[in-house]
Amino acid sequence: MRESERKLKQFSRGILAAREEEKKKLAQELHDEVGAMVVALGASLCVAEQGVPDNDKKAALKSLADTREQLKAAARNLKSVAAGLRPPQLDAVGIMGALKDHFSAFARQAGIGGSCR
Repeated sequence: MRESERKLKQFSRGILAAREEEKKKLAQELHDEVGAMVVALGASLCVAEQGVPDNDKKAALKSLADTREQLKAAARNLKSVAAGLRPPQLDAVGIMGALKDHFSAFARQAGIGGSCR
């Protein structure tokens, strides 16, 4: 009985440590990816604001277009981070289908052949 309690406590600690590590990685990724994009968006908006008082419509419009592209990139990055936390395929095709999709995508990106059964 004591041995099984010890194993259960050890298992619980392992799960908690894994969760904390995932939280740490998520916080770092959000900071690095999304945080950097938000700073860049703010800088682009400052450039646009500076162009408006100088009546430099062309510079202001270019800055706004650049900001729009950065915002799209930030949305893609955020979507990628969220998908990394819990791939949407889990709901659609279950764990086996999601794993097959993941490994197939990895093989394509790595340029290696192979299949998942």
